Amino acid sequence: MKLLLLDLDGTIRRSLAGETFINDPYDQELMPGALEAITGYFDDGFTIFGITNQGGVAAGHKSLQECVLEQRRTIELCLGCLELIFFCPGDGQTLHCVDAQDARLVKSYQSQAHAKHSLTGFRKPCSGMLRFAMTSTGEHPDWTCMVGDRPEDEVAAFHAGCQFLDAHLFRNPDTRTQWRSPRTPDQVKAAWLALQTQRQQDQGDGAVSDEGPTTRARGT
Repeated sequence: MKLLLLDLDGTIRRSLAGETFINDPYDQELMPGALEAITGYFDDGFTIFGITNQGGVAAGHKSLQECVLEQRRTIELCLGCLELIFFCPGDGQTLHCVDAQDARLVKSYQSQAHAKHSLTGFRKPCSGMLRFAMTSTGEHPDWTCMVGDRPEDEVAAFHAGCQFLDAHLFRNPDTRTQWRSPRTPDQVKAAWLALQTQRQQDQGDGAVSDEGPTTRARGT
């Protein structure tokens, strides 16, 4: 068995209407190259799970039920290759699961860890969702890969001890199998700051905050 863990928003799906966030369950489409990459891994024998925070629920942009419907729609779009989706919209201690085998059922799990500051909390950049996925399948971190587009995805992979693949490489047929060891949180922060500095220089903007990447109220 091999395990592929996919961040969703900005990694495999986007708003059909071109909005920044998906706030309606059916306002979504798979990004170019995503389905081909997913089916390719599925055909190679990988178990594929979705891993997403869904901070929009806590922020009031969508209800929990709307969030569940959103995940079910994503499973439908993946044509049977995405087995389930884990999401954690709250404080990091409750994990929800939408299962492709029974779309009517939503399972919930409580974390034994304390709050969002624990490395085993469920919300990324903590590693709880990734660790739970590996434990539930019995998969070793060496044969587990987290795919994502945000710094918190890579930091979660680092703390879980699994491999990492950038979303852009995943959707590209020439690079979608180029796994690597995730960088340390400090290295991710430095890379993020360098990228933000370059972007602001290109745009003629002001100074860059040194607080580093944070989790926005979005899917991630």
